[in-house]
Amino acid sequence: METGSVDTNVKIRIFLLAGGKGERLYPYTDIMDKSLLPVYNKPAIRHIVDNILNSNIIIDKIVVCCLKKFEPLFKHEFRDCPKVITYAAEEPLGTLGHILQCYNDGLITDNDIILIHYADCMIKADYDKLIILAKDKGTTILVSNNVNSEYSRVKFRMNKIVGFKEKGKIPYYTWTGVMSMRGKDLREFSNNMPEKPDFAIDLFPRLVKEGRLYYIMTDKSWIDIGNIRSYRIACQLAEEGKLFL
Repeated sequence: METGSVDTNVKIRIFLLAGGKGERLYPYTDIMDKSLLPVYNKPAIRHIVDNILNSNIIIDKIVVCCLKKFEPLFKHEFRDCPKVITYAAEEPLGTLGHILQCYNDGLITDNDIILIHYADCMIKADYDKLIILAKDKGTTILVSNNVNSEYSRVKFRMNKIVGFKEKGKIPYYTWTGVMSMRGKDLREFSNNMPEKPDFAIDLFPRLVKEGRLYYIMTDKSWIDIGNIRSYRIACQLAEEGKLFL
């Protein structure tokens, strides 16, 4: 296989991270994980799974990393999808912590290239590009320049407001909660980590310092449904057919 291509014989294992507390969406998240909340016509995580299944990558399994108390809900939601399995923890392990636990339990091997998608981040991604760069270089994140803001924005000059826009897109780059990495790197990443390690807090700064964090840019619309205002915006965009543009 040439560098810069996806081996069509290699099946990719995908991990959807849905194992957090969801405190910003309480009390909804007292009875279900936030990724199971409906976004227009189906749960948020179902939108993500459908996008993955309709992509051009060959899928081995889609692993939903969740809390034990919500595992039956995920099993019920994906009872019609044999490629989806669950991996549950009694309590939140941290985003990186859940992946490390999957590695320790044999769900990820050193030879794997894995795709990780936060289950509350809504975007239609070019997964194959992420996988190609991760295979060749190392940990690669998907960065978007098409971010929907939940806040009003103003422009000002001296003491005057010269521009005002209610919500809408904001002109900066953000990580979308989607990434790809090599299984063999997880052994190294487990060293000198806190008890419940987080990708953005504990791993990415280390990789940036070492010059080992890579990115793919997208102009696809992205939104995180982690709080009630963003969740309502996502529902509105989905109803208007604009969520995955």
